[in-house]
Amino acid sequence: MNRTDYKGTGKGTNASALVKLGRMFYAIHPDSHTHQHVHQVPDYVVDAFPFFTALIVLEFVIMLLKGKNHHRIFYIFTNVSGGMIEQIFNKMFMKPFFFLLYCYLFQHYRVCDLPWDSVWTWYFVFLTVDFFYYWFHRASHEVNIIWCAHQMHHSSEDYNMTTALRQSFIQSQFSSIIYLPMSLFIPPSLFLIHGQFNLLYQFWIHTEAVEKLGPLEYILNTASHHRVHHGRNPYCIDKNYGGTLIIWDRLFGTFGEEKEEVAYGLVHEQLTANPFKLQVHHFYELMKRFMRLQKWSDKLSCLFRGPGWMAECEKEGLTPEQMELPEVEHPIVPRDVKHFEMENRLESLYVLFNFGVADIMVQEFFARRMDLSVSALYTCLAYLFGTFTSLGVVLENRWYWPLLEVVRCSAMIAGDAYLTLNSLSNPVIPDIMTMGVRAINVMSLLASLYVLLTGKAGRHVQQQKKVD
Repeated sequence: MNRTDYKGTGKGTNASALVKLGRMFYAIHPDSHTHQHVHQVPDYVVDAFPFFTALIVLEFVIMLLKGKNHHRIFYIFTNVSGGMIEQIFNKMFMKPFFFLLYCYLFQHYRVCDLPWDSVWTWYFVFLTVDFFYYWFHRASHEVNIIWCAHQMHHSSEDYNMTTALRQSFIQSQFSSIIYLPMSLFIPPSLFLIHGQFNLLYQFWIHTEAVEKLGPLEYILNTASHHRVHHGRNPYCIDKNYGGTLIIWDRLFGTFGEEKEEVAYGLVHEQLTANPFKLQVHHFYELMKRFMRLQKWSDKLSCLFRGPGWMAECEKEGLTPEQMELPEVEHPIVPRDVKHFEMENRLESLYVLFNFGVADIMVQEFFARRMDLSVSALYTCLAYLFGTFTSLGVVLENRWYWPLLEVVRCSAMIAGDAYLTLNSLSNPVIPDIMTMGVRAINVMSLLASLYVLLTGKAGRHVQQQKKVD
């Protein structure tokens, strides 16, 4: 294949809906998904946002028909907001620096020149990226300091496609270290292409709606295999690290077959709707442990051995694998059920509408961020991060949530009024959506003021404490 550019149906946003859907399953043709230069590679992940939504809705309907719906607003919010935060941080800060370094190493220190337009190179890079992903993913479970970042992805006790979006913005700093050796022989554009498709493939396997897939189970990472990976049952711990392929787990002894019903979440529960606390909580706990230990050998073990390592166990001659894990009772009842049995439906609806506005802003932010001024860019980020934090407080039904929401909605309305009075267009929200966003902000402000003045916030939390 000798080509310099691609203008067919596989290229970027010009691709057909069927081609874009195929990307979600790595069902793509090499010829239309190969580029010579990094700047020619489309942002396939952002391009897939509508398909994320469509597949989540389809999964919701299927599970509803099966009578097994596990889509609680608490986890949907923390899943999707975590993914948004990760995408914002990585696209703006981490990935540009990583790719500059990757390209520099490839340009000056590569050991061979693989033909970028060869189909054999394309499939070789597919295997290589998945192989490196296996080892990074394995390290993120078996090295404590990396687990502190990755645990964010495993902290939901609901398991559905929104869980795939629950990502750590810190994790890429560790994955970059493991992926950099590929710069010695893998062309940057092909690494970027397969890195995105490896990620997209893993979206649909986060579901209970798909059963076992027959002979494909021997080769591909499937929904069944990934359910095991996310389980906290003793037989599920540290299993099935593969990205697209399951062959690496079979080769290196980390494969686990789905047996009994899987219970999801962390071994030790972490319940909060604050997406930033979910991101950094384990680092805080790790540092406290690190400071308590006296010997430097123990301090280093605390950082670089498994999450279950404890100095006391080593003195007794026990490895982390020999430590007793809590058994899962059957039938499985989520450990957090008490926190949700008094969940306020009106507050959930409030969060849903406001989070919808934030979702619109994030998508438009990605589309327009290169055209924003520095002040507009950071103002938008401050609003988005403030919204995620404030809506998390609403879901936790803290007594002070109405005050936070009054401040947030007032700031949004004031900013919009300033732009309108000065004949400036909103740099992020398209004109066609402006009236709807304004209406939601005004109604949210009025609702927050009502709850603030009537003192109704936090009531079911107080009731819950009495029940406990």
